[in-house]
Amino acid sequence: MHRSRAGAPREPHEEDQRALSRRLTIAIATPIALLVLLGVVLGRQILVMADDARWVNHTNEVLSLANSTMLQIVDPETSLRGYLIAGERQFLAPLERADGLPGDAGRPPAGADPRAPAGRS
Repeated sequence: MHRSRAGAPREPHEEDQRALSRRLTIAIATPIALLVLLGVVLGRQILVMADDARWVNHTNEVLSLANSTMLQIVDPETSLRGYLIAGERQFLAPLERADGLPGDAGRPPAGADPRAPAGRS
């Protein structure tokens, strides 16, 4: 038999039980701590991906607006060129139908921040 610090006889399995208890605590706490850490990291990644998706959507809107603007410029230009070359009034029809520039009807400016509230950039 072993002696305790106070000198009384002590069973050897008490130290083994404390060591086993410490090991079990570590074996249970470590995966839980890692799971919480992983949850925080994955949550952060989801937030970053959502922000990236908003920026991609915003970029697509800006590109669409730029393409629409280009078409509204090229169509009248082409019709005027056709009229000047051929001298036939029918080529002026697209020029006469041309609207104002896109973005006039309440669209945010092309450089607007997609996270900003409506009307602010």
